[in-house]
Amino acid sequence: MKLLLIPILSGLIGWFTNFLAIKLLFWPHEGIIVPKTNFKIQGLLSRRKTEIARAVSRVISEELLSSGKLASGIDRDMAIKDIRKSVDSHVTERMDDKLRFLPNNIRRRVTEIVKQAVGRGVSTSLSQNFDSIVDNLTSSIDVANLIEQEIMSLNTREVERLSFEVAQRELKFIEYLGGILGFTIGIIQILFVWLVY
Repeated sequence: MKLLLIPILSGLIGWFTNFLAIKLLFWPHEGIIVPKTNFKIQGLLSRRKTEIARAVSRVISEELLSSGKLASGIDRDMAIKDIRKSVDSHVTERMDDKLRFLPNNIRRRVTEIVKQAVGRGVSTSLSQNFDSIVDNLTSSIDVANLIEQEIMSLNTREVERLSFEVAQRELKFIEYLGGILGFTIGIIQILFVWLVY
C-alpha cells in the first residue's frame, strides 16, 4: 500500500505543477515585491506585455495582415459603388442649396444631369486609379502599431479570460497530462525499487 502512494503522490505533484505553471502565466496580475528583496513576482503575460504585444504585432503585420493583404481584401466594385453613392448624395445636397431659386422640376432635372456627369467621371477615375489609391491608403496604415496598441489596451484579466475561454480544453489537458506523467514516473520508481531490492 505504501508503494502505491508513490505514483499517486507523483501524479498529484505533476498535475499541481502544471496547474500552477498555467496560472503563473497570468497571476499575479500586478507585481508583488518580496519584502527585503528586489525580487518581483508577476505573471509572465503581465510582466512581458510590451514585448509580447510588439512580437505579436510584428508577426501579424508581416506574415498575416500586411498592407498588401489589406488592399487585396477590399471589394473593388463595392468600394466604387459606395463612393459613387456618397458623391451623388453630396452633389444633390449642394445643387439643392445652390439652385434653390429655380422651380423644383427644373432644379431636379439640372441636379440629375450634373449628378450623372460627375458620377460617371468619378466612376471612370476610380476604375482607372483604384489600385494606386488603395495602395497609397493601405501603405499609410501602420498595421503593426495598430495591433500593438490594441494588445496594450487589453486588461491582463481580460486576456486571461479570453485565453481560458478559447483554450480551456487544451489547458485542462496539459494539467491532466502532468498528472499522468507524474503517475507514470511513480510506477517506474516502484518498478525500479522492486527490481533493485
